[in-house]
Amino acid sequence: MKTLSLFDKTFSLSKITAYSLSLQIDYYNFSYTIIDNLRKRFVAIVNYNFEPPASRYTFLNMVDEIINKDTYLQKPYKEVNFIYPSNKFMLMPEKYFERQKLKFYFEIDNILEQGEEILFNCIPELKAYLLFAIPSDITNYFVNKFPIINFYQQGIPVIKNYLSLSQTLDKLYIIVNFIKKFLLDIIVIKRGKLLFYNIFNCQGENQAIYDIVRVVKEYDLKAQVNLLGSIDKKSKIYRDLYNLGLNISFAHTQPQYIFEFGDNVEAHNFASLLYLSD
Repeated sequence: MKTLSLFDKTFSLSKITAYSLSLQIDYYNFSYTIIDNLRKRFVAIVNYNFEPPASRYTFLNMVDEIINKDTYLQKPYKEVNFIYPSNKFMLMPEKYFERQKLKFYFEIDNILEQGEEILFNCIPELKAYLLFAIPSDITNYFVNKFPIINFYQQGIPVIKNYLSLSQTLDKLYIIVNFIKKFLLDIIVIKRGKLLFYNIFNCQGENQAIYDIVRVVKEYDLKAQVNLLGSIDKKSKIYRDLYNLGLNISFAHTQPQYIFEFGDNVEAHNFASLLYLSD
């Protein structure tokens, strides 16, 4: 079910081939934004909820249904970027990166299921690669639908955005990205250095709160904690973190990009998707 569909006043079908399309899809939501890179302006943001939530077996059928009925997803964009939320990952220093050995290293900390493959994103600022697992049928489907497509693990846009922000400020950034139900990334960055990154697959709200507080306590209880993704002020997690005295706020879009959709959308809900534009 479509829950959000906003188009900027400057959006033009005649400019589609110059626009970029960014997608973020999990078992609960299908979200996308259209970016005018030349003018550094978001010109559309759309969200669908999967009801009931998708499963590993129904995911591609539900995705295909949306793509086939949404005409804006059938246009020839300059490029397509796709965030696939995965809790199987590994950060690898550049000097150890060898394609022939990726599977060996990856399986030290992860179980690679039958039908899964390893993709990777380069993080030049860290001289490192982020490896992640994705089912092969998903990559095959999206490559067939969008021949010019880039695959990203969910941490990449957030890490790169805050690495850039931290270059000029002597400030500790603690970022919590709520990916889907109780799956969250926690990232700690200071002065262009990644101090901590892990993915927490929590069993419920209380464990999520515990994991967040534990990481914040380890680094600085007074630090600003930026929240993004599937969270709002009505959630128990937000209320409990606030009542515990943590210095929490919602993440913002990049200042160099124009995001003019008024009060109709909470930008932090789509922040990792929006950060792909930079």
